[in-house]
Amino acid sequence: MDLVAKNIRIDMSSILKGQQLQLLEKVSVFAELNQQEADLSASLSSTLLSTALNDVLVKFLPEYKANSKSTSWQKITIKDGLLVIVAIIDQENNPQPLDICMGLKLFSPHELSIAPISVTSNTKTLFESHEGEYIDLGSDVEIQDLQIIPGNIICRGRINVNP
Repeated sequence: MDLVAKNIRIDMSSILKGQQLQLLEKVSVFAELNQQEADLSASLSSTLLSTALNDVLVKFLPEYKANSKSTSWQKITIKDGLLVIVAIIDQENNPQPLDICMGLKLFSPHELSIAPISVTSNTKTLFESHEGEYIDLGSDVEIQDLQIIPGNIICRGRINVNP
């Protein structure tokens, strides 16, 4: 990931007094991310990513809410426009494979479109939607380019860091 931030104004007097660093105004950070499939899969053990994936699972399959903590996220495969996430969910000491396949596109600079979406277990479809979902990234995010190509996610944009 490449990050560039310019014109960062901080309150130097508070730092000299031993206080925390404080921004005086919003800072725009320009970012370019090239996330490879292997690195993304390696991140599955992180609390941030696994919690987000558990939230996605419960959104599509609310009946799995009680078992979301026992989900073991295995790997992510990046195909042309699609993410395939493989997991093992332990339901009452009965491990079941779970495949979540979702298309990911930029709907607007502030929104992602997730469609189509399918969740399968042992070739049985548990959830399927072609309408999809939208994720509002907020007004402090502006994605200029998003490419989902085999093995890589490439994203360019701006994030505002507010004081």
